[in-house]
Amino acid sequence: SSGINAEYGIAKEYNGMIIMNEQHNNNNNSKQQHNHFFPSLHYLCIRRVCEHVLPNLSTLYQNQFRSGLQLPPTLAFQLIEHLRLTNTWNLNFLKMFDNCYLTELSLDLPPKTNVSPVNDGWLRDCVQIHTELRSLRLGQCYRISAHAVHSALSVLDLEELSLDRCRNIDDEALSSISRMKNMCILELGGTKISSKTLVEYTKNLNNICRLGLSGTLLGDSG
Repeated sequence: SSGINAEYGIAKEYNGMIIMNEQHNNNNNSKQQHNHFFPSLHYLCIRRVCEHVLPNLSTLYQNQFRSGLQLPPTLAFQLIEHLRLTNTWNLNFLKMFDNCYLTELSLDLPPKTNVSPVNDGWLRDCVQIHTELRSLRLGQCYRISAHAVHSALSVLDLEELSLDRCRNIDDEALSSISRMKNMCILELGGTKISSKTLVEYTKNLNNICRLGLSGTLLGDSG
């Protein structure tokens, strides 16, 4: 009766949301397009586990059990990411995933907050637990020291490392990076890395495809 016909396109999932495309055909043959967003079942399950299951398991893990969760690495990463993005995480949560063989871990500063819980102790414990890591993101982790990063890199074999806007990071942090022959992505923006150190420790990293240096004080030699 309205003279408008609606057509719905194929639903797509992106970042935990179902996106449904709707097109309206008006009487004058013009088309209007709208996108409708709905949380996916997968996202709802992740949120439910993070809000109601993991807190109880964390208490049990801390007080009674020392055997962590055994989950597929992809699922474990998604759970940790939800905890980080909602800023409801703590170090004990990360320790619970010690049997998940994580290859990717983001400790980036959570959105909508200026306070990072990640310090040298966090980084040390995470690296000791998750020795299989190939990607480690520490964006805006302003509390970690160059020495802690150096120690972490000495036991990992990374393909991706982000130290973006980690203001305490200087030359010491990169002294272990030269042995990482598979390094592809290296983000050093906003750090205190010098030109000399950058050239010395990265000259043999032949697989680098992205090197982020924005906000640094590097000279022409860097």
